[in-house]
Amino acid sequence: MLEKYQKKLINLMIFFDLPKMKLSLPQDYGKLVKIQNRRIRKLMKAAYKQPFYKERFDKAGVKPSDINCAEDLAKLPLLTKDELRAWMKELAKDPKYDEWYHDTTSGSSGEPLMLLMSPREKAFLMANWFRVLLVAGYNPFIGKTSRRI
Repeated sequence: MLEKYQKKLINLMIFFDLPKMKLSLPQDYGKLVKIQNRRIRKLMKAAYKQPFYKERFDKAGVKPSDINCAEDLAKLPLLTKDELRAWMKELAKDPKYDEWYHDTTSGSSGEPLMLLMSPREKAFLMANWFRVLLVAGYNPFIGKTSRRI
């Protein structure tokens, strides 16, 4: 239900997400690694709450607490496109996801992969794309990209 209203407000959500994003890369690599590791730990806890991922963690004998940095991600089993494709097709049948975005990959490596995204996630990804353009020198007022070196 909330997704229906979020979908109508996606441009507003992008407008609020964009200022929260850093428009430059941090100069302190150590700080960047700490941020990345904190986010990895948070992501693993969230993933473990999803039955699809919990099953894969358990089969591999891995708990979220075992994953603390990028190097630890190698402990997780590989997720194939076919597994992800089957899971997404199954989820898409649930009416709960009717108001979610059903985006697809281009299919350049074969059959396109459909991904479900909540309006909130879609707005964040769109804001992140705008951030990338701005960092690369895009001027939203003239629609051109230029960068001095």
